[in-house]
Amino acid sequence: MFDGGLPETADLAALSDAELIDAALGWARTENAACARKLAVMAEIFVRRTALPAGDRESWWIDPEAAVVAELAAAQTITRSLASHQAHRGVALRDRLPKVAALFEAGLISEMLVRAIVWRTYLIEDPAVMTAVDAELVERIGVWGGVVDQEDRTGHRRADRTPRSRRVAPRPRRRPKP
Repeated sequence: MFDGGLPETADLAALSDAELIDAALGWARTENAACARKLAVMAEIFVRRTALPAGDRESWWIDPEAAVVAELAAAQTITRSLASHQAHRGVALRDRLPKVAALFEAGLISEMLVRAIVWRTYLIEDPAVMTAVDAELVERIGVWGGVVDQEDRTGHRRADRTPRSRRVAPRPRRRPKP
Protein backbone atom coordinates (compact mmCIF):
# COMPACT_ATOMS: atom_id res chain seq x y z
CA MET A 1 0.00 0.00 0.00
CA PHE A 2 2.88 2.37 0.72
CA ASP A 3 6.24 2.96 -0.94
CA GLY A 4 7.92 0.00 0.75
CA GLY A 5 10.41 2.03 2.77
CA LEU A 6 8.63 1.28 6.04
CA PRO A 7 7.93 -2.15 7.53
CA GLU A 8 4.49 -3.71 7.44
CA THR A 9 2.94 -5.12 10.61
CA ALA A 10 3.74 -8.69 9.61
CA ASP A 11 7.46 -7.81 9.57
CA LEU A 12 7.67 -6.15 13.01
CA ALA A 13 8.73 -9.22 15.01
CA ALA A 14 11.95 -9.50 12.98
CA LEU A 15 13.03 -5.91 13.73
CA SER A 16 15.43 -4.77 16.44
CA ASP A 17 14.29 -2.28 19.07
CA ALA A 18 16.09 0.54 17.26
CA GLU A 19 14.46 -0.43 13.96
CA LEU A 20 11.05 -0.41 15.66
CA ILE A 21 11.66 3.11 16.95
CA ASP A 22 12.72 4.19 13.45
CA ALA A 23 9.58 2.55 12.04
CA ALA A 24 7.38 4.37 14.56
CA LEU A 25 8.98 7.67 13.54
CA GLY A 26 8.61 6.86 9.86
CA TRP A 27 4.96 5.88 10.16
CA ALA A 28 4.21 8.98 12.27
CA ARG A 29 5.71 11.20 9.60
CA THR A 30 3.80 9.33 6.91
CA GLU A 31 0.59 9.77 8.88
CA ASN A 32 1.25 13.49 9.34
CA ALA A 33 2.04 13.98 5.64
CA ALA A 34 -1.07 12.04 4.60
CA CYS A 35 -3.24 14.12 6.93
CA ALA A 36 -1.76 17.33 5.52
CA ARG A 37 -2.59 16.22 2.00
CA LYS A 38 -6.12 15.23 2.99
CA LEU A 39 -6.72 18.66 4.53
CA ALA A 40 -5.28 20.34 1.42
CA VAL A 41 -7.73 18.41 -0.78
CA MET A 42 -10.60 19.32 1.52
CA ALA A 43 -9.57 22.98 1.47
CA GLU A 44 -9.40 23.03 -2.32
CA ILE A 45 -12.89 21.59 -2.83
CA PHE A 46 -14.29 23.73 0.00
CA VAL A 47 -12.93 26.95 -1.51
CA ARG A 48 -14.08 25.99 -5.00
CA ARG A 49 -17.62 25.25 -3.92
CA THR A 50 -18.11 28.08 -1.45
CA ALA A 51 -16.60 30.79 -3.63
CA LEU A 52 -19.19 30.39 -6.39
CA PRO A 53 -20.87 33.58 -7.61
CA ALA A 54 -24.46 34.10 -6.44
CA GLY A 55 -25.85 33.39 -9.93
CA ASP A 56 -24.33 29.91 -9.93
CA ARG A 57 -26.06 28.97 -6.70
CA GLU A 58 -29.36 30.82 -6.75
CA SER A 59 -31.36 27.62 -7.28
CA TRP A 60 -29.58 25.73 -4.48
CA TRP A 61 -31.74 24.60 -1.57
CA ILE A 62 -28.87 24.63 0.89
CA ASP A 63 -25.89 26.91 1.12
CA PRO A 64 -22.62 25.87 -0.55
CA GLU A 65 -20.77 25.37 2.74
CA ALA A 66 -23.36 22.91 4.06
CA ALA A 67 -23.40 21.09 0.72
CA VAL A 68 -19.65 20.63 0.45
CA VAL A 69 -19.33 19.66 4.13
CA ALA A 70 -22.04 17.02 3.68
CA GLU A 71 -20.25 15.68 0.61
CA LEU A 72 -16.88 15.56 2.37
CA ALA A 73 -18.44 13.89 5.41
CA ALA A 74 -20.09 11.23 3.27
CA ALA A 75 -16.90 10.59 1.30
CA GLN A 76 -14.93 9.92 4.50
CA THR A 77 -17.75 8.40 6.57
CA ILE A 78 -17.32 11.01 9.28
CA THR A 79 -19.73 13.50 10.81
CA ARG A 80 -20.52 16.80 9.13
CA SER A 81 -19.10 18.60 12.13
CA LEU A 82 -15.76 16.80 11.85
CA ALA A 83 -15.66 17.38 8.08
CA SER A 84 -16.39 21.06 8.63
CA HIS A 85 -13.60 21.44 11.18
CA GLN A 86 -11.13 19.60 8.95
CA ALA A 87 -12.06 21.69 5.90
CA HIS A 88 -11.72 24.92 7.84
CA ARG A 89 -8.34 23.78 9.20
CA GLY A 90 -7.25 23.00 5.66
CA VAL A 91 -8.31 26.45 4.47
CA ALA A 92 -6.50 28.10 7.39
CA LEU A 93 -3.31 26.20 6.56
CA ARG A 94 -3.58 27.02 2.87
CA ASP A 95 -4.49 30.70 3.18
CA ARG A 96 -3.09 31.83 6.53
CA LEU A 97 -0.31 29.43 7.53
CA PRO A 98 1.45 28.25 4.36
CA LYS A 99 4.82 27.76 6.07
CA VAL A 100 3.30 25.70 8.86
CA ALA A 101 1.40 23.77 6.16
CA ALA A 102 4.72 22.96 4.45
CA LEU A 103 6.10 21.48 7.69
CA PHE A 104 2.92 19.48 8.10
CA GLU A 105 3.08 18.21 4.53
CA ALA A 106 6.67 17.12 5.12
CA GLY A 107 5.39 15.12 8.11
CA LEU A 108 7.46 17.08 10.61
CA ILE A 109 4.56 18.21 12.81
CA SER A 110 1.45 16.40 13.99
CA GLU A 111 -2.20 17.11 13.40
CA MET A 112 -2.60 17.84 17.12
CA LEU A 113 -0.02 20.59 16.88
CA VAL A 114 -1.65 21.93 13.71
CA ARG A 115 -5.00 22.04 15.49
CA ALA A 116 -3.49 24.05 18.32
CA ILE A 117 -1.76 26.46 15.95
CA VAL A 118 -4.87 27.06 13.85
CA TRP A 119 -6.97 27.58 16.97
CA ARG A 120 -4.48 29.94 18.61
CA THR A 121 -4.06 32.07 15.47
CA TYR A 122 -7.73 32.13 14.47
CA LEU A 123 -8.40 35.67 15.72
CA ILE A 124 -5.46 37.30 13.93
CA GLU A 125 -6.96 39.55 11.26
CA ASP A 126 -4.01 41.59 9.99
CA PRO A 127 -2.38 39.75 7.03
CA ALA A 128 1.05 41.19 7.85
CA VAL A 129 0.83 39.96 11.45
CA MET A 130 -0.39 36.55 10.24
CA THR A 131 2.57 36.27 7.87
CA ALA A 132 4.97 37.17 10.67
CA VAL A 133 3.37 34.67 13.06
CA ASP A 134 3.53 31.92 10.41
CA ALA A 135 7.24 32.57 9.88
CA GLU A 136 7.98 32.77 13.61
CA LEU A 137 6.12 29.54 14.32
CA VAL A 138 8.08 27.64 11.69
CA GLU A 139 11.33 29.00 13.08
CA ARG A 140 10.50 28.02 16.67
CA ILE A 141 8.63 24.74 16.28
CA GLY A 142 11.81 22.66 16.28
CA VAL A 143 13.14 24.20 19.48
CA TRP A 144 10.04 24.47 21.67
CA GLY A 145 11.19 21.92 24.21
CA GLY A 146 14.51 23.72 24.54
CA VAL A 147 12.77 27.07 24.98
CA VAL A 148 10.73 25.74 27.90
CA ASP A 149 13.81 24.23 29.56
CA GLN A 150 15.80 27.44 29.05
CA GLU A 151 13.13 29.83 30.32
CA ASP A 152 11.58 27.74 33.09
CA ARG A 153 13.79 24.95 34.35
CA THR A 154 11.08 23.74 36.73
CA GLY A 155 8.34 23.93 34.11
CA HIS A 156 8.65 20.49 32.57
CA ARG A 157 7.26 17.26 33.93
CA ARG A 158 9.36 14.70 35.70
CA ALA A 159 8.58 11.15 36.68
CA ASP A 160 7.78 10.61 40.33
CA ARG A 161 10.65 8.54 41.75
CA THR A 162 8.92 7.76 45.05
CA PRO A 163 8.54 4.02 45.63
CA ARG A 164 4.96 2.92 45.88
CA SER A 165 3.42 -0.22 47.27
CA ARG A 166 1.46 -2.51 45.00
CA ARG A 167 -0.65 -3.65 47.92
CA VAL A 168 -4.26 -2.56 47.98
CA ALA A 169 -5.04 -0.75 51.17
CA PRO A 170 -7.83 -2.28 53.26
CA ARG A 171 -11.11 -0.43 53.47
CA PRO A 172 -11.66 1.51 56.65
CA ARG A 173 -14.13 -0.18 58.96
CA ARG A 174 -17.52 1.37 59.25
CA ARG A 175 -19.26 1.56 62.55
CA PRO A 176 -22.62 -0.09 62.63
CA LYS A 177 -25.55 2.28 62.72
CA PRO A 178 -27.46 2.30 66.02
